[in-house]
Amino acid sequence: YYLNAASGGPGGLNYLFSEDVGKPEMRIGAVYFPGVAAIENASPLELRPGQQLGGVDFKLAPVVTYHVRGVLAPYVDSPGFKGIYLRNRNGDRVRGMAGGAINKDGSFDWGAVPPGSYWLDCLPIRGLPTAPLIPIEVTDHDVNGVKVPAIPQFDVRGHARFEDDGVTVPLTSVKLFLQQLDWYFIHYGPFFSLGRDGGFVLPAMQCGEYALRTLPEGDVYVKSVTVGGQPVEGAKIDLRNGAPGEFEIVLGAGTGDVGATVKWPDAIPGAAQPRVLAARAVLVSADGHTSNTGARSMEIDASGQFQFHFVPPGRWLVFVSPNRSEEHTSELQSP
Repeated sequence: YYLNAASGGPGGLNYLFSEDVGKPEMRIGAVYFPGVAAIENASPLELRPGQQLGGVDFKLAPVVTYHVRGVLAPYVDSPGFKGIYLRNRNGDRVRGMAGGAINKDGSFDWGAVPPGSYWLDCLPIRGLPTAPLIPIEVTDHDVNGVKVPAIPQFDVRGHARFEDDGVTVPLTSVKLFLQQLDWYFIHYGPFFSLGRDGGFVLPAMQCGEYALRTLPEGDVYVKSVTVGGQPVEGAKIDLRNGAPGEFEIVLGAGTGDVGATVKWPDAIPGAAQPRVLAARAVLVSADGHTSNTGARSMEIDASGQFQFHFVPPGRWLVFVSPNRSEEHTSELQSP
């Protein structure tokens, strides 16, 4: 485990102080064990079964903070909250996000930012401006004059077809999901069905990276995707600068099942009936592909059994986690 301690509310705005008039603004900074500011410099703690681990002590210290100022342009004000925020560029989300509102003229001024490497982004709210990620480096001074190019929300259009002509599944029964690959938020993206000719239109999309997924409700999976005539590599669809062209989706039919029986230990300390412990099975692609059904999970029944239906061809990993206390993994080959 990595352990973190911090003080203050969101962004620390209510906890700013200064040593004297004219001195820099300060706040109590976040610390990772054994006393460093960044997770990449932290030391992991290993907790063994039944071990009581002590001596994990923290000492918080004040850090100088700075402002990040700039403008989102072109910008037209509209009712409702418009937010802009910073996230740690190293992917660490333990310290949370820092952000603030966009003013009526598109400008923003966010304070209480400690030194570090960040991404600057707009909150993905439907109907509001969207923008690509902007790298921000905060060192020993305020960051001024940041220019964020606003991109109006855009439509995604395309067609889908089956690879084989003999498929009897009607296109209108296929359900798809264009899922945004942004682990900072609840997965955003539209669910949609196809027209009789396989056509679709997705309005008011946000900038970002996406994966096209089938809902695990039928014997259909995504074989390939091209956007603007270019094949999608690694199952990631890049819409960070808007839609570069129409989608062409090739579907396949013929999925399989993945099931197993979990054998519980004969005895688990503190558990009178180990066979009825809450547990879940998780199915993920062993090749790292993000399309099709993505990661799926389901409860394991009282007899220790589970079965995933409509699993596309490929290599898969199954994780079993009882009460988050231990994990087992096995690699399975879907037919």
